[in-house]
Amino acid sequence: MLVRSSEATRRRRDGPSGRIVEVMATRSLHLDPALQEAVERARETLDEAGGLGEATAERYESPLADQEREAVARILRDGTYRRLADAVAADDDELADL
Repeated sequence: MLVRSSEATRRRRDGPSGRIVEVMATRSLHLDPALQEAVERARETLDEAGGLGEATAERYESPLADQEREAVARILRDGTYRRLADAVAADDDELADL
């Protein structure tokens, strides 16, 4: 396990792709030593580079209309998308192992 928390809270919410479980640590985190070392190296590199700078990305606006978004959400919720994706993957050797 890469991250272990002495205490956590769970929260469920419904999103467009179904139920999402969010877990948030409420006490100290204990990182795997190799992960902790990688995090520290990344922080040092970021500091040396002067930080992240300003965000340049604009807010994402979906090109889909409300009805289209609902249709996508419905096929994600009811399993249609998963069944079709599995069928496509089964017919393609490169995708079958994913």
